[in-house]
Amino acid sequence: QYLEDEEDEEFDISLKAHSSSGIDPLIELPALLQTLSSASNDFGLSFHHDTVQIYKKPCRPVSIPGSLGRVLSIHVEGLPEAFQVENDEFLMQLLGHFKECVSKVSLTQPVLVAIQSSGDNIDLESLIEKEVTDYGLRDGLEESSP
Repeated sequence: QYLEDEEDEEFDISLKAHSSSGIDPLIELPALLQTLSSASNDFGLSFHHDTVQIYKKPCRPVSIPGSLGRVLSIHVEGLPEAFQVENDEFLMQLLGHFKECVSKVSLTQPVLVAIQSSGDNIDLESLIEKEVTDYGLRDGLEESSP
């Protein structure tokens, strides 16, 4: 199911910054949220960031040694139940745009920006593990170890 294919249904989707970990809440997080709000506007979407759950301590999954644990989770609201965000071309283009915009923000270390359906409600540790697996972020590291 794709957003652009749904001619019969009109989706009223919006984005909401859900939670963050390991990101400075006074300097880096406001800069990230402002950047993502502007990037969302580029796609004609509203971006809400007034109720972000902030975890100052980085979320470092035990299964991913060396993870920085800096993540910002964004929920896509207004999607039908069981909608697969990662299978939608529009939302993947949006995520690519987010990553491009975030790369221009002055950060002390990289931040993983991930989007998910508000119905998924995956915890940050599982979200990091999923992104690492989905995008092969650790591929080749085991092979290069002595």
